[in-house]
Amino acid sequence: MFRSYLKTAWRGLWKHKGHTAVSLFGFALGMACCVVILVYASAAEAQPAAVPHGRTLIRNVNIVTLDERGVLAGASVVVRDGRIEAILATGQAAPAGATEIDGANGFLIPGLIDAHVHYQSDSQLTNFLRYGVTTVFSLGTRGSLEPILTARRRLADGTLVGAHLYATGPSIANHRTLATPAKVEPFLAEMAEDRFEFIKVYNEIPQDVFDAVVAGARRRNMAVFGHMPRRFPPEYALSHGLNVLAHMEELFFTTFEGPRDRDLGRLTADWIPDQARIDPILDLIAANNVAIIPNLVAPFTFQKLWEDGGGLLSSPDADYLDTATREQWRAELQGSIGRLPPQWIMREQIKYPLIRLLTYRASQKGILLLAGSDASIRGVYPGRSLHQELRLLVAAGLTPEQALRTATINGGIATRRFVDRNACIGTVQVGYEADLVLLRANPLEDIRNCDSIVGVMDDGRWHSREALDTLARPAGSTR
Repeated sequence: MFRSYLKTAWRGLWKHKGHTAVSLFGFALGMACCVVILVYASAAEAQPAAVPHGRTLIRNVNIVTLDERGVLAGASVVVRDGRIEAILATGQAAPAGATEIDGANGFLIPGLIDAHVHYQSDSQLTNFLRYGVTTVFSLGTRGSLEPILTARRRLADGTLVGAHLYATGPSIANHRTLATPAKVEPFLAEMAEDRFEFIKVYNEIPQDVFDAVVAGARRRNMAVFGHMPRRFPPEYALSHGLNVLAHMEELFFTTFEGPRDRDLGRLTADWIPDQARIDPILDLIAANNVAIIPNLVAPFTFQKLWEDGGGLLSSPDADYLDTATREQWRAELQGSIGRLPPQWIMREQIKYPLIRLLTYRASQKGILLLAGSDASIRGVYPGRSLHQELRLLVAAGLTPEQALRTATINGGIATRRFVDRNACIGTVQVGYEADLVLLRANPLEDIRNCDSIVGVMDDGRWHSREALDTLARPAGSTR
């Protein structure tokens, strides 16, 4: 299921929120956060192997560590049983008998983390992997939960190749209405039973229900992600338990009192958000250790759709959409997008520069920024969307390294802090998961080089980009 649940009997790693199965022996791997329990059992022979046995050597690479080590030129990485066993400098002897992958002097980065997606299909998860996204957070599931639960089981047993999937169930006050605090506890018990890792709140949640959600989530070691509630001041939510803000634009609608869709009639061309409010709200966010997912790509894409909705399905990536998503996008294009009033684009042209500025100022203040794209909402293609987000973060003023950190080291920090305390992802380091992306060119020189993918390693399994192209294309694709 979720990442701590994704390790098969080959590695005997079977833990969830601090619960660890009985094992024959345990040992620490490199970092204190990475305690791994190895279980030897004859039943493992019958399990699909989620990670390969033995060693793999990725040689002749430049490792982009994104920490004080900088770029390790001419290095090699030894992977064993899905984890990084060693990092070798030029000239160091490699272990005998390892399966070798020639890095051809390319650049090795950590697997990318998209901290804001919405699961819709298994092919979506494979497509994330195709773009080097090895971990995703699904922030809200509408309708039946069985498809996402089944996908997590298939990821766990190795019958589905795709990005690791952490998730919440239905969003409170969006997918599921909890009118009173008394309704909260049964809902949280249901989410815990289904082993979802965190909770998401939405716009219209009442304050007393929000408080009950935070209290119940804390008892279960679950974090609270979400929109900024509209029915009470944003300062209250930020200082009373919201852990991760799902969109930077939430500040536009609350702190800056920007008009929502239903209020567009009150928007005038001369309205300007009060920038004097920037520092106080960001300082409050920093003081309460709230992480932010800027999610620049979604509003950027919506503006493009308003201007040229006909191009929505013309991208080559449309080949990789499942039929249901393609038809949903087409219906939305023919429906609500075509009826948006002129005031909508006026608002977006005011909002987007503000959320770019907020993102830049938040990075200056040391707020934990997480890359997230909102895929697969209309026009936001799974996988490619995260690369667009990284480019937009650079356009907002972040350096390529700062932008890349939002999808790697920062994502790993957030995973351990809010989702899975035992997760070891987000950097190329001994003892960490072997989630790696091999690039032809240096992303620190140009963030667009993150898209020059040669291959992706997921839990020690190596996939060429070509192989992932084949795997990610849904059956029945006609383009």
